[in-house]
Amino acid sequence: MGEKNELKNRYMHIAWKETTHSNNKRHIERHIEQHIDPKGAIKQLEIILDTNVVSERTKSNILNLFNEFGYEKIFSRGDVIKSLGITEKPASTLVKRMYELGITEKMIGVGKGKYRFIWN
Repeated sequence: MGEKNELKNRYMHIAWKETTHSNNKRHIERHIEQHIDPKGAIKQLEIILDTNVVSERTKSNILNLFNEFGYEKIFSRGDVIKSLGITEKPASTLVKRMYELGITEKMIGVGKGKYRFIWN
């Protein structure tokens, strides 16, 4: 065939660029900062918590977590433990409850057990 293509890794490198649908942490933080009003976000979260059966303690814990992490930070159960000063079991239950209420989502591609608050 007479082709002389050198198949070396340095010649075949593909430069990846962030897309609008990237799960990269920095990309998510920039996107959220541009599109979300923090004052309206807390009111929205309070409305969701008021319309569901949530105890006052759970509601205050969720609001404290939101004030610390907001929409821009990704957190795990360990971060919840440090932030609220609770043990592993209540932290797991709280993270599960937030996910069931639809106020957090699981993050894919940034490690196991990572969550972030979502804008409804």
